[in-house]
Amino acid sequence: MKVLFVQDNAINESLALTELAGVLRKQGHDYDVLIEREENNLLKSAGSYEPSIVILPTSITKPEWGISTARKIKSALPKAVCILTGTHPTFFPGVIDNEGVDAILRGEVDYAIPEFLQRLGSDGDITTVRSMWVKYKGDIYKNPMGPLTDLDEMPLPDREVYYKYRVIKNLPLKRFISGRGCPNVCSYCFNPSLKKITEGRGSFVRKKSVSRMLEEIEYIMNRYPLKHVHFSDDLFTFDAGWTTEFCGRYAERIAVPFTFNSMVNKLDESTIKSLAHAGCTGIAVGIESGNSDIRVNVLNKRISDQEIIDKCMLIKKHGIRLATFNMIGNPGETLENVFETIELNRKIRPDNPVITMSVPIEGTKLYEFAIDHGYLEHDYTMGLESFFDREKPIYRTPYAVQFENLFYTFPFIVKHDSFYRIMPRLYSSALLTPLFRLMALNKLYYVKKFFDVGLLPSIVFYLHTGGPANWTNNYSSIM
Repeated sequence: MKVLFVQDNAINESLALTELAGVLRKQGHDYDVLIEREENNLLKSAGSYEPSIVILPTSITKPEWGISTARKIKSALPKAVCILTGTHPTFFPGVIDNEGVDAILRGEVDYAIPEFLQRLGSDGDITTVRSMWVKYKGDIYKNPMGPLTDLDEMPLPDREVYYKYRVIKNLPLKRFISGRGCPNVCSYCFNPSLKKITEGRGSFVRKKSVSRMLEEIEYIMNRYPLKHVHFSDDLFTFDAGWTTEFCGRYAERIAVPFTFNSMVNKLDESTIKSLAHAGCTGIAVGIESGNSDIRVNVLNKRISDQEIIDKCMLIKKHGIRLATFNMIGNPGETLENVFETIELNRKIRPDNPVITMSVPIEGTKLYEFAIDHGYLEHDYTMGLESFFDREKPIYRTPYAVQFENLFYTFPFIVKHDSFYRIMPRLYSSALLTPLFRLMALNKLYYVKKFFDVGLLPSIVFYLHTGGPANWTNNYSSIM
């Protein structure tokens, strides 16, 4: 039985897919991955493989891609079973009603997909697999969520399933994940909702053992180009004891520069010093807003300005590059609030000031807040655009032009004093927006510098993927 995974873009391999592929490899299944952007003709490539099962990771921030692709594949390969996985079917299982969708999977895939394949291959009952909703003989069978995955009992992931694409194989930066889940309850994130619907099915926040994590990295390091490791965990440092053990053993066994995402309240000077000794070259932290009322009461990110400043200064003190995640265009945000975000970043001087437009993900507290307070229509849906395509504010605001121009120029304003001084005279001009849009390409320089990737690999990767605006549907823990 052949299993085909299909995703949209090569910018970001699905680490959850590689974990599942490791299970399928151990069980002897035949499987492959197709990346739409890398294929001249996706349907022709899919037909040549002759899959029995087609699995489409479908994100809550870009659901139409999975739905429309399932319809096309089902039309071309009517005997194939099309399954949607990922955050969209997890939170909106009614997506199974769409033409071309034979089944959906809610939550983690590691147990459910192998069970579904086993039953399908043996003429067993496919209608009772936990975590799955299945169309069968005119009915839809809706099963409860299954258990969360024990990460240490899993076989090694199969990252090599992606390596037929040279742009991924040869990129010297490779991504790993040391755990799943996040203990934070930020209002703009789907993790709190995911934790709620998986309650009672195992520990939501989990770490692989340090030994297991090092084994995964060593396997790739000994076989493929690897000059930089990035950990794609939502919050890499939430377990202080794990972090301490990891730092000591990573320095001895791996010694490859690495970066990760964290939150300032999960870092202290002792931990930062250990991370620097282990080879950490960059830490990305979430600031989101420089206005404490928006940050705490709207976004539910409960950290103070002073803690942000103090911890970021410690990161820089120990020679670690700093990236900050920021959002503008939040519900009720004013121009003064955006400049508070700029001012906070200028105080800490990040190497890579990352900016996104605030986006209402359906089912989150921020989405509900925006509707309740009149910043969104009650029937608002995400539409076809990706989360990272958003360059214009979504919430009702009188500052649409200003927010768009500040979005494009944010890194320049933060890092260059001269631009900071003249921007207040320019940001209200819609005529200058095309120029500012071109300036936004400079963001790629800061990304390259943060990850310390060479110029040629960066150019090749960008040409293949189209850059961050084409961010993939795939997340690290939910495929």
